[in-house]
Amino acid sequence: MSNREARLALPAVLLAICSCQGPAGSTSGVSDPLQEFKAAAANGPEAKNWLKSNRHTAALASNRFGSTDEALEFVEQLYSAGAVKVVVLPSSIIAEPDLDGDYADALIVVLPDESSAMARVLAIGNAEAARDGMELGPETKQGLMFLWWD
Repeated sequence: MSNREARLALPAVLLAICSCQGPAGSTSGVSDPLQEFKAAAANGPEAKNWLKSNRHTAALASNRFGSTDEALEFVEQLYSAGAVKVVVLPSSIIAEPDLDGDYADALIVVLPDESSAMARVLAIGNAEAARDGMELGPETKQGLMFLWWD
């Protein structure tokens, strides 16, 4: 499987893993990753606030961001570029009470309508995907950007 194929399949794989057994044995009931992304964009925890209130030392994608502060800088970069909203994908959140907070490895970014702002936000997303030899997924055509770090 090529990196592109893996990136395009990733939302479905992530959803299959996360929706089978959610927190406390619940299931998300979502079979379409795009629907999960839309629901997260509408109701998920806003990333900047989530990171600021999280006492975990590396609350987001610790393999990419060395600390919660570095992850917060990245989220602020997305907003500065024009992102409408950045949320933590709820199904990626794992409670880590021994580390004083929650951990997550995925974000959903609501893309702006204005073309130059959208291009700036997508450039950040494309750079992130390229770091792992991948590309952004088809959800960008629906005004959303899924960012996941393994």
